[in-house]
Amino acid sequence: MFVVAIIPVYNRKDILFSAIESVVNQTQSPDHLVVVDDGSTDGLPQEFADWEDKRSDSGCQITFIHQPNQGAAVARNAGIKAFPDADWYAFLDSDDLWPPDFLERCLKLVSHSRHIAAATLDREESHVEQKTSQIIDMSEMTADPQVWMFRYGSAFLSGSLLNGELVRELNGFPEDESFASGQDLFFLLRLAAAGPWIHVPGAPYQYRSGLGYPQLHESFSDSHHRWAIIFEKIYNEMVDMDSSRDKLFREILATRWCEAGDQHRLHYRKALSVEAYKRSNSYRLSIRALYGAIRR
Repeated sequence: MFVVAIIPVYNRKDILFSAIESVVNQTQSPDHLVVVDDGSTDGLPQEFADWEDKRSDSGCQITFIHQPNQGAAVARNAGIKAFPDADWYAFLDSDDLWPPDFLERCLKLVSHSRHIAAATLDREESHVEQKTSQIIDMSEMTADPQVWMFRYGSAFLSGSLLNGELVRELNGFPEDESFASGQDLFFLLRLAAAGPWIHVPGAPYQYRSGLGYPQLHESFSDSHHRWAIIFEKIYNEMVDMDSSRDKLFREILATRWCEAGDQHRLHYRKALSVEAYKRSNSYRLSIRALYGAIRR
């Protein structure tokens, strides 16, 4: 099995190399690591060249790609395009860390079936500045990935091994600007519909915050609206749902649009706030059920 690890990065030279070290020091190394510099202006290319000159041979081949700043989705897709025939892809954000046996444990479980869409570790959420941490058991997510992501989002890409064939079938991450605050969410929701997801017990990966770098969604004052649109797109792609499952997703969508309305209201966007609340109410009123009753 050919495994490619991909780290997209933008202006994070101070923390990038701890992430890289967590990849190259795996008990079972990836066949290749691709570091995609998305147009950094902090001298990262030279820092990387200096680091590579000093590193010992770990058995992991590394490719460094420098490209104009185009966003995380384009950077991740550049890594995929560099090795388009990989059996498995593992994406690691520059502020996260893998445990030493991440790939070994994942590959041991997925080696028995090529039909598995993804394998995910538990997550340790650590806030470096506040010196707090908690472990998130991801077995609930792997039991029903779409419901879990509708409720809690998709902040677990860094702790997952993804089926290469399915990644290519989905054409990688959406690069349209409308997905800028949720391209990983949209991609993982669609991946969840493509095959089973398995939980990998053992040491968690580290999801780090408080490192002095803003999270992507913090750059958007309408992030909840953007996420609600993504959830709605995925909901409209779903087929063969029983009534109880359909009701569950509609209830979550109602909450998501209400959150979007609240965010718009806080930023004094009255028209958008009203529209979001209307969309929330449309799900609460069970429009699908009413339409079905009319047709009957």
